[in-house]
Amino acid sequence: MRVISVPIRLRVVTGLMGLCIPIAALQSIVVTRAPWWQLPYRTIEIWSVAVALICIPLVIWMIRGKKWALSLCGAFAVFWCTLSAWVAYRTSNPSLGFFTLFLTLFWSGLFFWLKYEMGRSFFDPQLCWYQTLPQAIPGVKCSLQVREGERVDFRVSRLDLDGTFVFSDAKQVSSAREKSVVEMIFTFREHEVRCHGTLIRSLQKNSGAGFQFQKMTPDAQKKLGDFVEVLRGEGHVQ
Repeated sequence: MRVISVPIRLRVVTGLMGLCIPIAALQSIVVTRAPWWQLPYRTIEIWSVAVALICIPLVIWMIRGKKWALSLCGAFAVFWCTLSAWVAYRTSNPSLGFFTLFLTLFWSGLFFWLKYEMGRSFFDPQLCWYQTLPQAIPGVKCSLQVREGERVDFRVSRLDLDGTFVFSDAKQVSSAREKSVVEMIFTFREHEVRCHGTLIRSLQKNSGAGFQFQKMTPDAQKKLGDFVEVLRGEGHVQ
């Protein structure tokens, strides 16, 4: 899968991982109990660089939509917090103990925010490694304008108030890249709703794509909400 456009909120939350570098520098001071006039600059440099070398690749991988990178990020966070707690206990350092509490809260909030942003409907089709296409919502179709004056029907794997992921066995959605905003018409039985979305992510061979809804009027948002509630009532969406 390819990421065409990185969502703004995903950029923000991955950008917050940059705070890990000054946090590591501050922790080096707390661990060594150094006075402000005699800071351990060499230690600060080593740990700051080490954390940067870990966080920067993780950020790049997560922006590219690599789900396993989120697991690596969680493992790194658990290791860091556990190591801090162990050092605080072994050295009887109460300052480091409080710092570890802060570090745990920071990583907990950051990780769950990352997990939420990477799991959004237009970014994650919930495609397992052994699948070539995601599972469709029964009875839901999306008419997508792929070219001027030409519309084709796609199946829908995910749909909520923020966006959708559509796919097809044969049709392609590559032409949607040429448009800043694409019109979509969703139908389910006698229900219909119109939305406009921006292409965020595409499957290999352009057989599917995720769209984040844009330029939604209050009336359109209400209709979309009612449409999603109908699907939720049928047990098709969570």
